Amino acid sequence: MASPRKYRPHWYVESLRLRIILLTLTFALFVTSCGSPPIQSTVKVTRSPHIPSAARESSVIVIGTVTDVLPARWTTADGRRPANPQTAGHTIFRPVMLDVEEYLKGENTERTLQLYAWGGRIGDDMFEQLPDDLYEFQAGERVVVFLKELEQGSLAFSIDGSSWWSVQEHYTITGDGQAKNYYQTLPLDELRATVRTALQP
Repeated sequence: MASPRKYRPHWYVESLRLRIILLTLTFALFVTSCGSPPIQSTVKVTRSPHIPSAARESSVIVIGTVTDVLPARWTTADGRRPANPQTAGHTIFRPVMLDVEEYLKGENTERTLQLYAWGGRIGDDMFEQLPDDLYEFQAGERVVVFLKELEQGSLAFSIDGSSWWSVQEHYTITGDGQAKNYYQTLPLDELRATVRTALQP
């Protein structure tokens, strides 16, 4: 003969049901907060920079001073990590603010440009390009940069509604008038002359 079913008080059943709901919610929040695994992306790049080609392909070429390198952020509208960056196509970048001293190419009248410097680290997520220093900037650095304007709307975030500029080539100007990057060092005057010659009709 089967044993009689054990009676459970109503409050016990409701308490058990509430605990199951809370455990389910806790697990869901845990999964949401963890999101996808951390991204550790290192791109190994070896280029052969060619000033004339870069000059012709760039929209503008400017000499200026980096006034600020803002903290790394995601390319999402709010700057937060997307649930799954790899499938969403998002990445990390650093906004770089540049005070323009001179335009070597282009008739843009803006005196401040916001540059899109790909890569950076946020928590356990990291994007970097080695050994190339194309996207590495320091506040106070005087630079020559070859730029292309990003398409409107390609980045939802903007400092003041201004356009974003993608870095095509980047030289740091040293105190003795040299322009240098990872690949080469040459006098700034020589770089100017090379750009001028490349842009002649």
